[in-house]
Amino acid sequence: EDQGLYPISGEYSEELHSVGQFLQDGSPVIFETFLHVKDPQASMIVHPDGRVKDDFDYLNGKDFREINEAAYGATLRAHSEKMPCMVLEVEKLTPYSFGEIFYFFMYTCYVSSGILGVNPFDQEGVEAYKQRMFKALGK
Repeated sequence: EDQGLYPISGEYSEELHSVGQFLQDGSPVIFETFLHVKDPQASMIVHPDGRVKDDFDYLNGKDFREINEAAYGATLRAHSEKMPCMVLEVEKLTPYSFGEIFYFFMYTCYVSSGILGVNPFDQEGVEAYKQRMFKALGK
């Protein structure tokens, strides 16, 4: 019945020119959830590379942690002007916290479908391609 949520993911800052562009300038039918890891437990410094002229020299000597925090903050502020944004924050990304986050989003899809009156396990579009695939493979 043309209802339900369409969960997609974007890994910023790599996808700010595709998914991020739609979020910033596309139809205002989306809300966004940011995952913010307070302690990424990793460090990588950008080292100069004189072989490539790419106008990114201003990043030389910066830690990717600083770059990612700047991208996160700027994206959150810009997108918050256009749509509702929520921040899900975890201290560290561990196998346990990853499981919690994964379960949270799966359960959120289930609950929101119930609120909208949509059966989250009825996937007519999926069945359409599966039947064609089974036929093509002789099942």
